[in-house]
Formats: sequence, C-alpha cells, structure tokens
Amino acid sequence: AARLRFASTLPALLAGGGVDTSLDPAALHQYLSWHGTVPAPRTVLAGVRKIPPATVRVIAPDGTHRDHCYWQPSYTRHSVLGADPALWREAVHDALRTAVRRRTVADVPVGVLLSGGLDSSLIVALLAEEGHEKVPTFAMGFESENGEEGDEFHYS
Repeated sequence: AARLRFASTLPALLAGGGVDTSLDPAALHQYLSWHGTVPAPRTVLAGVRKIPPATVRVIAPDGTHRDHCYWQPSYTRHSVLGADPALWREAVHDALRTAVRRRTVADVPVGVLLSGGLDSSLIVALLAEEGHEKVPTFAMGFESENGEEGDEFHYS
C-alpha cells in the first residue's frame, strides 16, 4: 500500500521510518551533473519523491491524484527601466534582497556555504543588510594535487 508523508526537511520525513533510503542512481547522476539539483519528481533517495515547484496536488479518497500548476515563469523581456544603469542596479539589488529574504524563512537554522566567489559573499552581505547577525558560514578546502592549489580558504 502506498503511503503519503510530507515534511519541510528530509530528516523529518525519514523520522517515521519505513522509507527506502537507497540511492536512486538516475537522480544521483542528475544531482552531480546539474550542479546539485534533482528535478521533480525524483530525489536522491529511491523511496522519496517530490512534487514539482508551483504545483498543488489534489488527492482523491481512492488514492488517485491530479496536479495543478498555478504558476509558470515568463521568459519575455519587458524593459520598463530603460537604459539608466542606476535604475538597473537598484532593480537587481531589490531582486537579490527579495530572494535572500524569501530563503531565510525557515523552521531550521540558516547558514551559507562560502565558495570564495562574489555570489556567496554577496549573500552574506545581504543577510547582514536584513539584520541577520553572526550567520553561520561554512567553507571547504582540498589538499593540493599535482601542483594544483586546492585550498581556497583564504578566498572564502
């Protein structure tokens, strides 16, 4: 018999037990090939599936279901800002602030993986701008191999 569970984190989902936690090889390939993402409905765990973004799933008493996608991104360009670089800078800054703000609404602690690049540094700066103090940050380093420098801690 199929079972339905839902949670905001994987550990919460697995806490009830009885979930196949073996790796889904196809999903693992997607994860490693697509920069750390696995498109719905797969997850890296064979016994766990996810609903696509912007989707409402309606489940009938007999177990059948139908999905309703309530939003699709628009890829058309509507330039209301004109050519003024200052307007574009402010628009990008506002969009980044909004994106960071939305991702800090969580029922678990939030941290940032520092890569040494501008993107992760910008996220930490925007978090500080939003009033988040002492945000936990993480970095990874690797030993040098064949003359290639691997440790980039000094950048992050």
